Amino acid sequence: MRFKEYLIEAAPFNLENFKKDCAPFLKQLEGTRGTTPLFRGDKQHPQDWSVITWQERSKPRNTPEVAHEMFNHFFKQQFGMSARNWMFATGDDTEARSYGTLAMIFPIGNFQWICSKNPSGADLTLMFNDNVAMVSQSQDGLDDDDVIYQAASDTVDEMKTMGWYHNTNLEDCIMSNNEIMFRCSSYYAINLKGHVYNSLEFQDFWHSL
Repeated sequence: MRFKEYLIEAAPFNLENFKKDCAPFLKQLEGTRGTTPLFRGDKQHPQDWSVITWQERSKPRNTPEVAHEMFNHFFKQQFGMSARNWMFATGDDTEARSYGTLAMIFPIGNFQWICSKNPSGADLTLMFNDNVAMVSQSQDGLDDDDVIYQAASDTVDEMKTMGWYHNTNLEDCIMSNNEIMFRCSSYYAINLKGHVYNSLEFQDFWHSL
């Protein structure tokens, strides 16, 4: 079954409503859409598709709170917003799958995003974890809290040198496989259900949007 037929028939889906709801997001990719959609892994993602309401997180999911607060302080200084409380997504399906059920996501209505300008693979959680390992090896004897604080400080120093997109170059952000921080009130989550995103059947759907 072709991917569009799967959505419309096997998992009843109003394509016209979808296009209307997600018009700001689709417009950002109009005329430049590559082969990679936007992915998010989450335990709450549906078997087929769903509209999911998003509330900004009050606590981090995979990062110590002190590091989370330091990263947010950086984004507040740069953009006036606590971007680490937003939703995370990426063009890297393998990375997204590590966080839960893989789904394509499409923000509904107006939205914002922030993403590193690094050429590929920038993920603050992974950067922080790498710095934890380096600090632990190079500064033997520090207690866990000191290791976390030093690693977070080192990560912020790296963040200051990276350069950031804010509400620009969304296609570049997705194609870079970098972590993208999104602020939106809700989004469509569409489970690929075994359909390969770079297959012809998926491209038929993707380029029809």
